[in-house]
Amino acid sequence: MSASEPLRMPPSLWAATAMPAEHTPALAEDREVDVAIVGAGYTGLVSALRLAQSGASVCVLDAGEPGWGASGRNGGQVIPGLKFDPEQLLARFGPVQGEALVDAVGGAADEVFELIKEHGIRCDATRKGWIQPAFSGAAMHTLEQRAEQWRQRGVAVELLDKAAVSQRIGSPQYL
Repeated sequence: MSASEPLRMPPSLWAATAMPAEHTPALAEDREVDVAIVGAGYTGLVSALRLAQSGASVCVLDAGEPGWGASGRNGGQVIPGLKFDPEQLLARFGPVQGEALVDAVGGAADEVFELIKEHGIRCDATRKGWIQPAFSGAAMHTLEQRAEQWRQRGVAVELLDKAAVSQRIGSPQYL
């Protein structure tokens, strides 16, 4: 493989089912830009788009095609949230920054789907919710607390029982 050929997608659900990416030529000459973004995943591409919309000159660099890294290896899932729940984010970052972060992560999936619509992005985007299964009683307790925190913020959250989870994901291993 030459330096001008992008890395090929590794085997994944995304690589097996996604539409082929647009051709993304290698950078052939020096460029001067306001912002250089390394990584053409969800975060890098949305950042580049927003910066360009605000008037900045932007160049996105990636050794592979868009989505080659973590964004493509997650099966194309777009789910809201971070490792930390809303109350943890507020405790860690305070009411102003914490609330802004909670709002950003809580609305991340909405933003992705709005961008798809706004820019006519050709993809098989579907919104069917997401399941975060619990494999133990402790994990179930954490999910119950998480669900309640988001419910208090007006998010429609549903706790599924073992039978409902099993029916939806095809595994009886979760609570």
